[in-house]
Amino acid sequence: MYSLNWSYAHSLPKSTAYFKYTPEDFQVNEFFNTPFSGAGEHILIKIEKKGLTTLEVIKSLAKLVNKPPRAIGYAGLKDKYALTTQWLSIHAPGEEIPGIEQISATGWRILEHTRHHKKLKPGFLAGNHFLVRLREVSDEKDLLERIGRIKEYGVPNYFGEQRFGRNINNLLKAEEMLVQGRKIKDRFLKGMYCSAARSWIYNLILSRRVSQQCWDIPLSGDVMQLHGSNSIFVVDSPDNELFKRIKDRDISPASPLPGKSKNKATDEALKLIEDIYADWQPWLTGLERYGLEEDWRANILHAEQLTCDIIENTAELTFSLPAGAYATAVLRELCLYQDKLS
Repeated sequence: MYSLNWSYAHSLPKSTAYFKYTPEDFQVNEFFNTPFSGAGEHILIKIEKKGLTTLEVIKSLAKLVNKPPRAIGYAGLKDKYALTTQWLSIHAPGEEIPGIEQISATGWRILEHTRHHKKLKPGFLAGNHFLVRLREVSDEKDLLERIGRIKEYGVPNYFGEQRFGRNINNLLKAEEMLVQGRKIKDRFLKGMYCSAARSWIYNLILSRRVSQQCWDIPLSGDVMQLHGSNSIFVVDSPDNELFKRIKDRDISPASPLPGKSKNKATDEALKLIEDIYADWQPWLTGLERYGLEEDWRANILHAEQLTCDIIENTAELTFSLPAGAYATAVLRELCLYQDKLS
């Protein structure tokens, strides 16, 4: 029922490789489109972490600065098994934290700090820069050929496996909550399980479109999403101008994250969605019961500034992705990788 074998846009990779021999093999650094204000009620700190989740760092930091965890904000969650940098905000109106630049604990340290007039929240982040090392690459030629195709066409914008938890535990918990009626008191966990359920159904719809070779082209009645925006519009009948805008990366066909107020799509696009929905009605009912509104996510993911250097069977990749996108969506189209840490 919970197969992670989603369809490949560029066929099954020929090469195998190892990923995350060490945390340094997966480096992630946040970036924002607008600078911080330099003044305001919130102290912003840039942290480097390794071997910890973002939430574990927040709990550690809260104790050290004598603040409740809810006073600390973040713009994105970062992988535990990686070397990452990210910004956190500490609500401290009219306060200074003496020696803040020296504050650290096992697994994390502060690199710099400033102030800002807003608490950091999911949605503020523009994206992430990645450095990824793939070791023991078995077919360098195939990997490099795929780099070229990905630069030109992009990859399906799948949610990564980590979205569904270790051994798909988040999906199992989502089923208990949405279908079996189990009560979850923790607000964060409820949100995480609902997100896992919606992401799962989105991936199934996208995988169907990939298998039918229509993930990156418009169908009649399709929903299109503007690049870098949540703005969407519905296409009655695709034309040449629409294909050009997709090629120019101005828009992308989109697939739904299910919830209330659904069925913006019509015609061919709606039929494809409803074919998937037919098998997940109890989940859809549960998501609506929890008040989730339908949202849309672009089908096409482009890795910007993608580079690849291969030395002695180790491929070092660098690229940038928008917030909410997964590096593993790119890697799965490059090779059959084995994760050594996660």
